[in-house]
Amino acid sequence: MHPYTNVKDLRTNVETTAATEVLDGKIDFFIKESLSATAKLHYFSGQRSA
Repeated sequence: MHPYTNVKDLRTNVETTAATEVLDGKIDFFIKESLSATAKLHYFSGQRSA
């Protein structure tokens, strides 16, 4: 991965320097941020569920 060690999720703009961990499957941080962004999108667009 030399010389760049950043991993960026282009959908949420979340970025980390732990490239090796991401390649090892530790992507919980990206999943949480993606779910949070989706929830915010639905909330602010008026697509709230009852």
